[in-house]
Amino acid sequence: METFYSVVSDFLEPVQETSKEKGQYYAFDRWAGEGLSELDSNRQILERKLAQVEPGEEGYLETIIQLAKLHLANYFPHEALGYFSFANEQLADLQEDSPELLSLKAAAEALAGQGLAARRSFSDPALKDIAELDYWRAYNESRLENWAEAYALTPRSSDMLNNYPDAIRYEMAL
Repeated sequence: METFYSVVSDFLEPVQETSKEKGQYYAFDRWAGEGLSELDSNRQILERKLAQVEPGEEGYLETIIQLAKLHLANYFPHEALGYFSFANEQLADLQEDSPELLSLKAAAEALAGQGLAARRSFSDPALKDIAELDYWRAYNESRLENWAEAYALTPRSSDMLNNYPDAIRYEMAL
């Protein structure tokens, strides 16, 4: 039987090039592990893995990001933000200008209702050309009740949302 621990390395891998070619940036289906039913078990596995590595060593930051992705994909954005905060505290050289980290943090901020922070994150030049983020920008602007901007940003097709977990898709599709 395949366990979360045996597939955890795939869980961290950046979105595959074929997904990027289709315009998909978030790989929630991979990041969620086995879903809510196994969330605690998966979190414990990753936390044990994190405890085996010292801050700054190879694998430390990656494991923290895995924990953030796990929680974000299972619709626990506040917890995901907690892991980003933890990473910032532990690693002074954290590259927050990385498009992957910025997009993850921005999505967590948007889902957590931190609209102004998410707006700042989504407006970073490093995220300018990522089409999937238009869904997120529109969602965030609607949460801020900036309806005209939300409408202008909303892509005319919602096909990409079909690959999102139900909880996130339902939240964003409204």
